[in-house]
Amino acid sequence: MGERSPRKVSTLSGGHRFRAVEKDIEQVHLCLGFPGFALDEDGQYALFVLNNALGGSMSSRLFQSIREARGLAYSVYSYPSSYTETGYFALYAGTGEGTAEQVTALILEELEKLRKNGLTKEEFIRSKEQLKGSYMLLDEASVTGTANIIMAAVLAQGTTTIYNAACEPYIQQLCRLLNSMGARISGMASNLLTIEGVDHLHGATHTILPDMIEVGSFIGMAAMVGNGIRIKDAAVEHLGIIPEAFRRLGVVINVEGDDLVIPRQEHYEIDSFVDGSIMTLADAPWPGLTPDLLSVLLVVATQARGSVLIHQKMFESRLFFVDKLIDMGAQIILCDPHRAVVVGHDHQKRLRAGRMSSPDIRAGIALLIAALSAQGTSRIENIAQIDRGYQDIEERLNLLGAHITRNKEA
Repeated sequence: MGERSPRKVSTLSGGHRFRAVEKDIEQVHLCLGFPGFALDEDGQYALFVLNNALGGSMSSRLFQSIREARGLAYSVYSYPSSYTETGYFALYAGTGEGTAEQVTALILEELEKLRKNGLTKEEFIRSKEQLKGSYMLLDEASVTGTANIIMAAVLAQGTTTIYNAACEPYIQQLCRLLNSMGARISGMASNLLTIEGVDHLHGATHTILPDMIEVGSFIGMAAMVGNGIRIKDAAVEHLGIIPEAFRRLGVVINVEGDDLVIPRQEHYEIDSFVDGSIMTLADAPWPGLTPDLLSVLLVVATQARGSVLIHQKMFESRLFFVDKLIDMGAQIILCDPHRAVVVGHDHQKRLRAGRMSSPDIRAGIALLIAALSAQGTSRIENIAQIDRGYQDIEERLNLLGAHITRNKEA
């Protein structure tokens, strides 16, 4: 369960290990067959899992309550009840000043307030005997939908089969964690999962993967600007075709053990197909290219030698941020809402600094990369979008030599 979150894996950086913690938390009725929460080995973050019969309603109420609590950094997963009668809600919480135990006390207090305001025990818990295994053919390979079903099915009666299941590393890691806790899940890394229900789960220790989207973003930054970086413990075997996508743009990436080394890129030239036609980079469900990195690949292509067609197939309106890159001097032709042709400058013409607003997480980090490579001082607004996926991004980049300041009054 630690593969994605709004301040996602970057909030709990890759390599965090959790240990189960036995505590008296009856008042908030946490359940999933194992201790309701765990602390990481450094005692700075807590992981909560709730069986949530109210789906998104309770989640939003809890989220709003936690949002109002001061001194708390948090990330939220909500698995709404779209495929089962019950869903699950998970919260990652940590604080820079207090301990995870203090954060735990705060969250339990907020949960208790919600309970007193009308959330009953029955709303938090529905007996697992109400859930029975079944065959499910998903309309689409949804990561959240697949995770929802898995988490319900491990304690359901009988066998659940999920066909057209998502198979991203996020799902694989969730299955591995649950298996180490006593679940019986087979078919991991495929689109056909078989889950034999068990009576209960127990605590386990699990190492969270680094965020592959963050890894890809740093590859893009290193290609565009700077003297190269080493990305340590990148979990290379779980990156799929992400490194190869950057190599198609001509970016040199060396693998040393489990590290990625991206040297200084004086020039990088976009490949073409065997018949000489223009290179196309398109997103696809895993193990295809993740759509979350197309915006980064697009901005990297603006300084490549050659041209590339970026084809966003899976989502709407994600390419509309290119007008901001065009204002900065990039040569981009937006063919339609799903396709853009990028003609690279080959580092012969730098982008111009500008003022822009981050429309979403992925476009936001692409604009930040563009600003790092641009001549002059840029200003990016709505940076809360970037914060959702990249914790303390300016501090980490400043350590690499960037000059980024956060205007908290803006």
